[in-house]
Amino acid sequence: MILSLERVTVTLDRALLARADACVDGIRFKSRSHAVAGLLRKALSGEGVSKALVLAGGRPNPTVLEATLTRLKAFGVGEAVIALSKGGEAVVARFKDGAGSGLKLVYSWDEGRGSALALLKARQLLGEQPFLLSYADVLYPALDLADLERFHALNGGACTLALAGVGDPRNYGVAKLEGSRVVEFAEKPRKAASYLVNAGVAVCDPRVFSFLNERMASIEMDLLPLLARKGELYGYPYSGEWKHTG
Repeated sequence: MILSLERVTVTLDRALLARADACVDGIRFKSRSHAVAGLLRKALSGEGVSKALVLAGGRPNPTVLEATLTRLKAFGVGEAVIALSKGGEAVVARFKDGAGSGLKLVYSWDEGRGSALALLKARQLLGEQPFLLSYADVLYPALDLADLERFHALNGGACTLALAGVGDPRNYGVAKLEGSRVVEFAEKPRKAASYLVNAGVAVCDPRVFSFLNERMASIEMDLLPLLARKGELYGYPYSGEWKHTG
């Protein structure tokens, strides 16, 4: 297929241009113009977020889960996959299929052996489009999910993780940034590389599954460090209200 190209001149915000430049890696995008064209093509392709995966486990706080589902609905998510393990039957009894709420609910069951396996188990329900990943024990009422999605599409990584700033990061997953790329991720480190921690919400590309396998148990311990080493993890700092209820 031969593409018909036309030279154009555009004016871009300096910060936006810097984000496009950060995508030039010599592999996926070989030049600034290649990056801008590729990212624009992706943004116009309609590959938006219409599904979400909520990692709820066995006995999630129903009030927090309800708040999460309300945020997803407000963002425009049409279907949420709730990942449950033993003890999660009460969630199904309370929320059912979401009929009447404007948000379709489906359930993925796993053996409760870790978040990475729960993600892998839900793969067939998520389709081949980017999806939102949210933990059921965090509250992020001011997070602009639409901007997080745009940021993810611009950078082109397998996963973009929202990052919250905390005073003592040692009890969380800590991200070290270079520009917008997460170059190191460590779960509950003795010595933290930064004060930016996993906020429990992310946008994932379907190719994130190519980095998963059944030997992995934890997203935080196994998947995110691997993505950081591979250059496929990006960070979106979030300074609004955030609460970890777990």
